Amino acid sequence: MNTKAHGKRQSMNIILAKEMGFCYGVKRAIEMTQAVAKEKGEIHTLGQLVHNPSVIEKLQDDGINVVADMEAIPQDGIATITAHGTGKAVTEQIAEHNLDLLDATCPIVSKVHRIVQEHAERGYQILIFGDPTHKEVRGILGWSAGRGVAVANAEALDSVRLRRKICLVSQTTQTVERFQAVARRLMDLALEDALEVHVVNTLCFATTKQQAAARDIIPQVDVMIVVGGRNSANTTHLAEIAHEAGTPTYHIETAAELDPAWFARTDSVGITAGASTPDWSVKEVVDWLKELDAVAS
Repeated sequence: MNTKAHGKRQSMNIILAKEMGFCYGVKRAIEMTQAVAKEKGEIHTLGQLVHNPSVIEKLQDDGINVVADMEAIPQDGIATITAHGTGKAVTEQIAEHNLDLLDATCPIVSKVHRIVQEHAERGYQILIFGDPTHKEVRGILGWSAGRGVAVANAEALDSVRLRRKICLVSQTTQTVERFQAVARRLMDLALEDALEVHVVNTLCFATTKQQAAARDIIPQVDVMIVVGGRNSANTTHLAEIAHEAGTPTYHIETAAELDPAWFARTDSVGITAGASTPDWSVKEVVDWLKELDAVAS
């Protein structure tokens, strides 16, 4: 680490968000798969169990292998549904392939599946606020019996042909403000045609608390570091929150990506981490910053 070029400065204040790191759903998925892999020797997940490369690398060492589809799983093997969940058709296909099923879907996501399935069976059009390409959103759509539409933002609603009965849910890791904006726009459109609308708050409470904790420390720091997978939706939203507040923000996966130049004129650094980020990744960042501070002070 080359820090001498940046000169001497006062000791850096490192502020950690009060809520960050593994949520219940991620812990549950990891512990569940590790326990089964320890007993069986090897299992396979249909995609990454959680969206964090450091965790996936550790899980591979434990015999938990990532595959793209069921064809890659040996006969009589164990097919694991990731924490993000999947559609109803996938669970049926697992049975058709004579594979054992290990369902590591986050319970909060499973609840969204039930809400969507129940409303679809009652004839509701299902609107899902979230990233249409994200695995969780695709999985939720898979429980809508073909009645679902994913919308990425409030403006996207303007191009949706709304039905008489609508149920709006959200990808669990979205922000409160964006979900509110979508709900408000939907109500404006619905009132024009006297539609029936059910708005169900399916945001994850842990994710919402992490976002609030990040907002709490942003005004206190010169730079924000957000630790977590780049393909992690909730981690990306944390970085967006800090960016939108006007604070220089760096979204990193590991401490190896840190650059001393980011902290050349920095008195205070804030750190937060996504719901799939392990404690050891945060500790490595803190240790790196302390080492930088010791050299530069």
